[in-house]
Amino acid sequence: MNDEIIVDEGPLAPGRVLVTQDLYSADRALSAGSRELGVREGGVTIGIPTVYTLWPADFPAMARRPDVHRWRYLLVHFRFDLEELSSRRRYNEARFIVEFDHPQTVALSLHPELVVTTTDVEKSRIFTLGPTLAFTDAAEISLGDAAFGRRFRFTQLHPVITSFGAGRGTFSWTFTAQENAALIPCSRATFALLQLPTDTAELNGRFKSEVVVSRKVLGIFEPITADADAQAFTFRPDEGTFVPAPPH
Repeated sequence: MNDEIIVDEGPLAPGRVLVTQDLYSADRALSAGSRELGVREGGVTIGIPTVYTLWPADFPAMARRPDVHRWRYLLVHFRFDLEELSSRRRYNEARFIVEFDHPQTVALSLHPELVVTTTDVEKSRIFTLGPTLAFTDAAEISLGDAAFGRRFRFTQLHPVITSFGAGRGTFSWTFTAQENAALIPCSRATFALLQLPTDTAELNGRFKSEVVVSRKVLGIFEPITADADAQAFTFRPDEGTFVPAPPH
C-alpha cells in the first residue's frame, strides 16, 4: 500500500528510546580513559532504529544482479536527540556515527547526503527509494511509480548536514550550526540503505556521538569537544531489532 511516513523532529517519546548517554569533555591523558575527571557537557538520546525490509522483485536493478541471492537489503531509520543546554552553552556541531563489525555489511547510500542551501533542503525533505535502489527526490518520481511504495517527509530539515561513509561499514552524519548561530535543538533523523549477506543472523556494532559545545566565558563563546562512550549493540536482521549491550 502506498503511504507517506512523517519524519518528526520533535523529542523522542519514552517508548522510542534505545539508550541515553552523557557527553563529557576530558583530558584523556589525565583521566586514563575514565570519565571521573571529565566535565559533563550535555547528553544524547539514541532512538530505537526502524527497519524496513526491501524485496529484490520490487527493484529491477537489484533483481538483475547475478548474485542477488547472496544479499539482503534493509532501509534503516536512525534517530538521536541532543539534550537542551542552558543559555550560557550551545551546541556548534554534532556527529552521529554507526559502526558495523561485519566486513560485508555496508551502507550503500545515506540520507540526508548533503544539505547546505535552501534548495538542498527542499530536495532532501521529501524522498523515497527509486527503482534503482537509491534515495530519490520525491519530485523526480511519483509515489505510484516508486518501487518501495512509500515516501518520507521531514517536518523540518535544517542545514548544514553532511554524510560520510557511503559504501562502508562505518558511516556518519555531521550536523553543523550556520555561521554565528547555535545548532537548532531538535532531534535528528537519518537513513541508511544497508546491504548484508542473506545468512546473517546477528551483527555487532557501535553507536558513537560527538559534539562541539561552546561555553560563554566573559561574554565570548569558547568551543570544546565532548563525546559519549561507544554504545555497543547487537542487530538481528530477521527481527529488525537493535539490542544495546549493558554498560561495563
